[in-house]
Amino acid sequence: MPDVDGPELYGRAQLLESRPRPRFVFVTGDVLGRGTAGFLERTSAPRVSKPFSPEDLARAVLEASA
Repeated sequence: MPDVDGPELYGRAQLLESRPRPRFVFVTGDVLGRGTAGFLERTSAPRVSKPFSPEDLARAVLEASA
């Protein structure tokens, strides 16, 4: 995303969303970075790591929809 990263987009959505957790699925290739790992743990949103299969993505979307 050219103007905003995932954590910033998630923060903006939380401000607008009345649910306890916005419906997000994060796709990342950086699961080992300290900042990324901490952010993903705090959000508890479903995520898929690159490379991923269509089945991995489908599972994450179903989890986010629950």
